[in-house]
Formats: sequence, structure tokens, C-alpha cells
Amino acid sequence: MAEEKKEEKKSGFPMQMIIIILLLVVILVGGAIAAYFLFLKPPVDAEPEPPAMTSLMLRESMLVNLKDGRSFLRFTAMMEFEAENTELAIELEEKSHILQHEVLVLLRNKELAEVRPPDSIEKVQKAMTKVINARLEHGEIARIYFTEYIIQ
Repeated sequence: MAEEKKEEKKSGFPMQMIIIILLLVVILVGGAIAAYFLFLKPPVDAEPEPPAMTSLMLRESMLVNLKDGRSFLRFTAMMEFEAENTELAIELEEKSHILQHEVLVLLRNKELAEVRPPDSIEKVQKAMTKVINARLEHGEIARIYFTEYIIQ
């Protein structure tokens, strides 16, 4: 009879150990999954990172006679576009003379009040961006920045 109890204890002990090990594994896996969703996984509503941008100068400096014939606008403009778009960069270089012409035509038809800062700079930027993008085939410039903007 003493031998039967020893055998029952021996057979019962490994079963308890298996249950404990299985419970520990389930807890560890559950904890790992919870840690992933709580700490490592990016939030679903997070906005994607904006693309890397690069810039290219339209021309060193441009001088434009305004519509009234007495006023001048001298400016230097930088065109900003996505850095990945190498075809656009090549196209901007190849068509630089056409783009400069389009910008000159646009600005020659502006009155002094239409280009006088500070309110008009954004309007001029948008108009220039629109004119340039109309000539491009391999993408669009995102915006134009002025590094020089002088009216006389």
C-alpha cells in the first residue's frame, strides 16, 4: 500500500508541473503580445512621415519690369520638390529656360500692388508654382521659396 501511494505521488507530480509550465508559457506569450501592442506597434492613426524634400534654384537672380513700366521686382527663388523624384530634377534642369520665361511673363503682367509684400508674396508664390507645374511632365514642385525679394 505504501508503494501504491508513492506511485500515485510520482504520477501526479509531473502533471502538476506540466500545468504550471503551460500556464507560465501562456502568461509569457500573452505578456509579449500585450507589450507589442502597447509599446512597440505604431498607433494606427499616426500620420506617415512626409517625403524628403530637396530644392533647386530657379535662377541666381531675376529682374522683372512690372506692368506699370516704372517698377521693378528682383528676386531669387528656390523650387522645392520630393528628393526621390530624380526624373523631375532632370526635367527642371532641362526646362529651366522655359520655366524662367513663364515666370517672367507671369510677373510682367502684375501691377506693383499685386507684388508688394507682405500679403502678396504668398499669392506670387502660388501663381509661380501653378505656372511652373503646368509645364512639368514628371511630377510637380511642392512650393517656391524666395531668398531675395526686392521691389523698386
